[in-house]
Amino acid sequence: MNNQDKNTYVKQQITTTLLELLKEKELSDINIGEITKKAQVSRNSFYRNYADKEDIIKKYLYQLLSEWDNEWKQKNSDSNAELFGHLFMHLKQHGDTMMLIQKRGLFHLFKESYLTLWGPSETMDNMTAYTVVFVANGILGWIEEWLKRGMCESAETMSTLLSMYGIAIGKDREKANENERHSCHCENGNGRLRKQEIHCKVGNITVGDY
Repeated sequence: MNNQDKNTYVKQQITTTLLELLKEKELSDINIGEITKKAQVSRNSFYRNYADKEDIIKKYLYQLLSEWDNEWKQKNSDSNAELFGHLFMHLKQHGDTMMLIQKRGLFHLFKESYLTLWGPSETMDNMTAYTVVFVANGILGWIEEWLKRGMCESAETMSTLLSMYGIAIGKDREKANENERHSCHCENGNGRLRKQEIHCKVGNITVGDY
C-alpha cells in the first residue's frame, strides 16, 4: 500500500467512525481522541487531513455531491426533470446518512458544500448571482424538508413535484456551453425595472424568464 492509498484508508476510517458515533450522540459530545481511538489512527493522521470534526462531514458531503455532479455530466442531458430525478436518487441512495446529518443539526454543512459547487461566484454579475442563489436555496429547502419528513417520496415523485410546483425553471432552451445571457430595460425617469430576461445555468439547472 503506497502513501496515497494509506491516506485514503485513513480518511475512510475517520469518516466511517464519525458517522457511526453520530448515530449515538451529538457532534458536540464527540471528541477527536474518541474518533482516532475508534478509527485506530493517530492524531497526527487526523490533523493531516482535517481541521476539526465538522471538516470531516464537509469533505464527505462535498465528495458525495461531486460524485453526483460528475455522473450527471457524463449523461450529457439538459433536461431539468431528469436532473432533479438523478439528484434525488443519488441522495436517496445515501438516505440513512443524509437523514442522520439532518437529525444532528448539520444540514448547514450540506448547504455549504452545495453552494461551494453551485452557488454564486464573485465573477458573476449581480443579477445572475441573485438568480443563482435564489434557485440554489429553493432546491436546498426542498431537500431539507424532504429529509425532515423521512424521505418518504421517491426520487421520481420529488422530481415531478419540484418541476411542477417548485422554483420557476425554464425549459431546455440553452446550449450546454451557453452559460449566461441576460438583459434588462428600465422605464425612463423612475428607474423601475420594466423587463428582465435571465437565462443561465445554475449548477446544472437551466433557469428561464423571470
